[in-house]
Amino acid sequence: MECEVCGSPDAPFLTLIEGAKLHTCSRCARMGQMLMRPSSSAPGESVPARSSLRSAAPEYELSEGFGETMRHARLAMKLPLSVLAERLAEKESFLERVESEKTHPSVELARKIEKELNVELLEQAETLSGAALIESTKRSGSGGRTLGDIVEFQKKDKKK
Repeated sequence: MECEVCGSPDAPFLTLIEGAKLHTCSRCARMGQMLMRPSSSAPGESVPARSSLRSAAPEYELSEGFGETMRHARLAMKLPLSVLAERLAEKESFLERVESEKTHPSVELARKIEKELNVELLEQAETLSGAALIESTKRSGSGGRTLGDIVEFQKKDKKK
């Protein structure tokens, strides 16, 4: 399997980088949180397919305005960011970026923050099947152009 970051031919690790689960080589795995390491028992099958990972556990996503929720709870407790960073064993600068929503914490870190500040930052992700997604898009009635419309226009222009 190819590394989805650098293109290296060997990518035995599953890594969470900026909220995306990617197959990575050992060098690129250091860029994020390692979710799965290669097992020594089965050389060719060290990382399960993404679909099996998704079906194994429910997916969670950060709620709207998670940074603001976190900041308000921390200030209400009169807890300096440096103290929260120490309690969570995280860097203060990283938590600043999370509060300003410039970066997203992992589910594990979000759970720690929820517990420490007694807030809700995660919600269960809604998943729609392909047909349901198309149907919900049709019902939204946005009337705007979609990427599919643009592709159709480009195909028509090439025929002329």
